Formats: sequence, C-alpha cells, structure tokens
Amino acid sequence: MIISTYNIEYFDLDLAKFEYDRIEVLVNNRYVPYSHEYLKSMYKVAPEQVVNYLIYNKNEFVNDIENVDLEIETVSALIARNCFNELEINSLLRQVPISNVDETLAMEIRKLNIPVEKRIVDRAWELLKVENRYQLLLNQIDIFTIQEISEKLHSLAFEYKQLADISRRHKEFLPIDKYGYNEKLLKKLWNLDYISSYRIDEYYIEDTPKHEKIKKTRYEVWIRKKVA
Repeated sequence: MIISTYNIEYFDLDLAKFEYDRIEVLVNNRYVPYSHEYLKSMYKVAPEQVVNYLIYNKNEFVNDIENVDLEIETVSALIARNCFNELEINSLLRQVPISNVDETLAMEIRKLNIPVEKRIVDRAWELLKVENRYQLLLNQIDIFTIQEISEKLHSLAFEYKQLADISRRHKEFLPIDKYGYNEKLLKKLWNLDYISSYRIDEYYIEDTPKHEKIKKTRYEVWIRKKVA
C-alpha cells in the first residue's frame, strides 16, 4: 500500500527489481506506462499481469496492436475479458498466424457474437469438437455462403445433416430444444433464404401402457433447392 501513496517516475521502473506482488500493485495502479520494453519485461518477470497491463493501457495498446508480438495465450485471455470492440478483436486475431490458433483460442472465437474473418472461423471449426461447433455456426453463420452452410450442417448431428441437402426442395423436422438453439438457427437460416419456411408442427405418439396418444411438438422445416 505504501507504493500507491508515492509519485513514481516512469523512467525509474525496472520491473526485474520488484517482487511479484509489488508489480501487481504497480500494474493495478497504472504506474507502468505502455511500451514494448515494459511488455517484454512483464512477460519475463510477471506474465500473469500482462493481460491487466494491456487492458489498463488499452488506448495505447489498441493503436499499436499491429506492432506488438503477443503470445497466443494472451490473445485468448484478452478476448475473454470482453473489453474490446469488433474492430479491436479482429485486429487482435489478425496478429495470430492461422497455424498458431489453438483450441483455447477457438473456444473463445466460438463465443464471439460479431463477424470474424472466415479463415479464422474455419480454423476454429477444424479445432473444435462437434459439440462446440453449434455455437460457432450460430454466431458466424452470416459470413458463409449457402453452400458453406450446407457443408457445416452436414458435419453436425443427424438432425442437422437432414438440413444439409440443398439439391432439392424438401421437408424435414427438427426438435424443439429447451435452450432455444434450434429456433435461433432456423430464424437465421430463414433470413439467409436457406430455408423457405418453418413452423411448429403438432403430432401424436402412442403410449402403449396407457392406451392413449400423447401430443408432441417439433419444427417443420422446408429447405430450399439451391439454384446454381
């Protein structure tokens, strides 16, 4: 606490001379100005503070993103903090060579509800397990062509594979899930003219022990034929 009561001159800061807890106080009190030298030093002596350091110096950092060498873990952590806008996030992602994108970063990309460059989304898609691809498709579906959407649907569970056939006009059924995912997906597919319509369909199944019929609901979906 003594540190925060003094006016510290920036040029006197040699981070290597400070213990970790003191560096944390310096960062949290904005005593470490933005520079490449301080960033390199921070990576060496207090890597856990790099993300806070960059966020606390956000304006300077954002204006310098293209000139900064960031570790991929830092990019993932910065995106996870929800401190950056669409332009800034895409600038961050462009600093990562596509071959360096890993599953951790892919998991953060899938949660982004902003358009991301297709090459980055495709790389994230490759890395994600099938169960994690659904959110990525929903959030990024607007960047894909009709053919690409069909290919993405074909790589998902059977109920979505049925929607992948765009060689003909046909009707399929999709469950009404409790999380509302299918409704959101169908709305986007309709907006993109991938499907011509969808509605709630009522049907009945036989309950043999009780000798009665039980009413169920599902989505009836009409898929458009793709015109070449």
